[in-house]
Amino acid sequence: LMMQGEPWSAMASFRKAESLCAAAGDWVAVQNNIGFQSEALCAMGNFEEALATDRRREQICREHAVVEGLVISLANQAQLQAEQFGQPEVGLSLATEALQIARENAMAGLASAIARIVASIKDG
Repeated sequence: LMMQGEPWSAMASFRKAESLCAAAGDWVAVQNNIGFQSEALCAMGNFEEALATDRRREQICREHAVVEGLVISLANQAQLQAEQFGQPEVGLSLATEALQIARENAMAGLASAIARIVASIKDG
């Protein structure tokens, strides 16, 4: 539905999937669905709710040791803070944390992408 340009419809599906996955205790799938919700919210221009959704994803990832989701959530928050909320210092802090975690966990592809986010924030 997101690919078809229907983020509102996609949100309902992502929320239902999140609920089902949480009931099953599948925290990797839960955080993935929360990430999809954040993407849909951004597509709708609802950046405040997208940021809150990414923070919720961060919390779940920390609680359930979902490192890749944590890194992605921090990177997404960094971009939102820097680009949508005019808070580059907050964005840089989040991106730096994401980069450190990615490097510590041998996530070379993510580390490379996040390094570009860090550079973009620094460049303003």
